[in-house]
Amino acid sequence: MTTQHEKIGQLLEELDANFGKCLGNWNAYREKIVDLASGNNTEEESITVILMHKLLLDGVESAFEFEEMDLLNFRKIREGEYKLLLIIESSDESGNIIPKKYHQVIEREVEAGRISQDDELRRFAEDSAIVLGDTYEKLNPPKKSIGMLGKLFGKRR
Repeated sequence: MTTQHEKIGQLLEELDANFGKCLGNWNAYREKIVDLASGNNTEEESITVILMHKLLLDGVESAFEFEEMDLLNFRKIREGEYKLLLIIESSDESGNIIPKKYHQVIEREVEAGRISQDDELRRFAEDSAIVLGDTYEKLNPPKKSIGMLGKLFGKRR
C-alpha cells in the first residue's frame, strides 16, 4: 500500500520530469494535487502540496494566453483553491477547522511570503485563535480507550 508521503513524492517526481506534458493536462494534475491535501499530512507534506499547486498554476499562467477577464477569474479561483488547501490542512478528520492550527498555518504562510501581513485571511485566523482559543480542544477531547467490558456494555472507562 502506498503511503501519503509516497503519493506526494511520486506526483512531485512526475511534475518535475514531465512538466511540459503536465501543463497540457493541467486541470487533471491540479485535481490530483488538491486530492493529496489532508489534515493528516505532516507540515512538510502540506507545504509540498501547496508548492506543487503554485508551481503548476504559475506554469499555466506563463504557458497560456488569457484574455484579461479570464486571467482575473483564473487568479481569483486559484487564490480560493490555495485558501482551501490551507483550510484542509487545518482541519480534523470530520472537516472541522482547528482554530489554533489554522492560525499557525496562516502564520507559516505569512512568514514564507505567500500571504501578506495585512491579508484579511490572516486577521480572520488571528481573531479566531483569540476568540475560540482552546474551544476546539475542550469540545473534542482525545478519545479514551474502551476496555473489554466497555465493548460488551457500550461504556467508556
